[in-house]
Amino acid sequence: KRNECLGIVGDLHARPPAAFVQVFGRPASTYLGTAYLASLTGATILPFFDERLPDHTHRARIGDPIPVVQTGDKQRDLLATTMRVQEVIEREVRRRPREWYWLLSRWKIRPETVQHPERIPMEHRDFTPEEAYRIRHWDEQPDE
Repeated sequence: KRNECLGIVGDLHARPPAAFVQVFGRPASTYLGTAYLASLTGATILPFFDERLPDHTHRARIGDPIPVVQTGDKQRDLLATTMRVQEVIEREVRRRPREWYWLLSRWKIRPETVQHPERIPMEHRDFTPEEAYRIRHWDEQPDE
C-alpha cells in the first residue's frame, strides 16, 4: 500500500503445507508466499543477490523482474510463479556455486512422506515436463 520493498528469502526449506518444486532436479518443499503476495498485490518480483568480489567487498545485484503467472487457476498460478522464482535462484547458484551457503537440508521432506499429498501443489505431478520447461524458461521463449 505504501509502495515499499519487502525482502523474502527464496531458498528456504518449507514446512508443510507448502509446494514441491524441482530444485537441482529434486523436489524441494518450498513456500508459496512470494508468489501469493505478488499475485494478491500486483507487486513486482525482483530477485536480489549479494555477490562477493575478489577484493572481499560485496556488490548487490537486482535481476530482471520475474513475471507472475495469471491464468485464473490460482493454485497452478502460484505453483508456476514459485517455479520461476526457484529457477532464477538455481541459475544464480549454478553461476556462482561457491557462494551458496546452506547449512540445512533443502530436500529434508520428500513428497511421498507428507500427509494428504493430494492437497499439496507439486511441480512433478501437476505439470507435464513440457509445461514445466516452458514455465521455468519463460525468458527464453520467442515473442509471439
